[in-house]
Amino acid sequence: MPLKPFDYQRPRSLPDLFEILDAGKTGGFALMGGGTGILVKMRQRLLSPPTVISLGGMPELTELDQRGSDVFIGAGVTLSGLENSALILRHFPALARAAGSVGSPQLR
Repeated sequence: MPLKPFDYQRPRSLPDLFEILDAGKTGGFALMGGGTGILVKMRQRLLSPPTVISLGGMPELTELDQRGSDVFIGAGVTLSGLENSALILRHFPALARAAGSVGSPQLR
């Protein structure tokens, strides 16, 4: 079933995202990470947002690093990124194994 028409936004930074949201141009929106869940629901007509905002173009969300004794994992870090990160393998091997066991490699 074809998707209903919608506006697609792909901000390049968090300030760009906030600008889109503050402008109120959306009239309702869905935030999309990888897209599989939202697009399936849109095809099934379970969800029909007028605007879809992709979070995939914001490097701030894909940061994975250590600052002092803390490890920061951005909301956009993929399961594959967790599975293969030297930092995660060193400090949290169970998390790396768990990330590698979710779904297929194409989805990770």
